[in-house]
Amino acid sequence: MASSSSRPGRAGTPAVSSRTSGASALIEHGRNGWLFDLARPDGFHHALNAALLDRSARERVIAAAKQRVVADYDTRVLAGRMKLLYENLQEQRHALRNHS
Repeated sequence: MASSSSRPGRAGTPAVSSRTSGASALIEHGRNGWLFDLARPDGFHHALNAALLDRSARERVIAAAKQRVVADYDTRVLAGRMKLLYENLQEQRHALRNHS
């Protein structure tokens, strides 16, 4: 999910997505992208207009999206999280073995 949903931020493209998609876990409406409700077609229209017609909002949103991608989904960040996960799992495994 994070990989495909973070692509617009990495590419410098504003993200517009429905609230029901996986992207809604990454996008904060109006901050680093725009979300809309599928039940309200006017919401898509407003989100798309903001992304296409409001230059200052678009630039602000793109900058925030890039910042979020670097902070949360950069390869080094993800590798560090994975390393920590494996270290924690090793500690738990070791503790279980010593407890038995």
